[in-house]
Amino acid sequence: MIVVRRLSGRRVNARAKYSVWIDGARIARLRQGDQGRYKVPAGHHQLKVSIDWAGSPTLDVHLQAGEVASFACEPHSNLGHTALLTSLVRPRRYIDLYPAPFPEDATT
Repeated sequence: MIVVRRLSGRRVNARAKYSVWIDGARIARLRQGDQGRYKVPAGHHQLKVSIDWAGSPTLDVHLQAGEVASFACEPHSNLGHTALLTSLVRPRRYIDLYPAPFPEDATT
């Protein structure tokens, strides 16, 4: 299972939804503070999060049977002008996506 939590508290993109992509398919959209839990088979998967033309780098995820991989995402910058510049110059670094185990996921 892959868990993605969109952290809250950032002003940039606060009202926009982030698209969650697993293996090239958009499987969900997350609002600020939302968390999605996605059942996927054991093996290799690719995960990314995007908004419009910008997003996160694609992460490689390797899961064993029954394993839970948890990730958090948030805007790379909380400053509007910096976020705009990042979206134009480095669009695949606009959103930070990183492993972030959450205590409640350890028991699933």
